[in-house]
Amino acid sequence: MIFDGKRRKPLFAVLPVREKHKLVQNEMRLWRAVLDRVFADAFMPFDLKDAEECEAHQEAIKWFENKENFAHVCEIAGLRDAVVERIWKHYREKSLGRGQSTS
Repeated sequence: MIFDGKRRKPLFAVLPVREKHKLVQNEMRLWRAVLDRVFADAFMPFDLKDAEECEAHQEAIKWFENKENFAHVCEIAGLRDAVVERIWKHYREKSLGRGQSTS
């Protein structure tokens, strides 16, 4: 679960960094936090009347759909893009099930 009410919990930033990546662990954690933010903006419940929240939601989905940027961020975050994409699809299905638009 990545959301507890309106508070988001990190999904990727808390994952351990492999020993071979210790020299770049701060950068990896930063990019993992970027992915966490994209997930939060895309899937955390938001107020349809709040233009800023709606824009953040739309931008998050648009960013994820840009596969080139997405794959690059996953790579520098030390994550496999196919795994992150499966997690994205899981949360997308859950959000559609509760009636939240994802586009």
